[in-house]
Amino acid sequence: MTTSAPTTTKNSRPWIWIVVALVVMVAFWSVVVTIAVKNQPDSVPVARITPPADAHD
Repeated sequence: MTTSAPTTTKNSRPWIWIVVALVVMVAFWSVVVTIAVKNQPDSVPVARITPPADAHD
């Protein structure tokens, strides 16, 4: 006589774990991007240097 494992959501629908992992990953990246945007460094102005008139390429 063989006994089969009881059918559970974990056994019958393994794709749910993929969807859950994707949702967790998107939530994680949303939090990381939000924190990065709120804590961005100050912008630094860049001074342009004009080349001398006699400079050759």
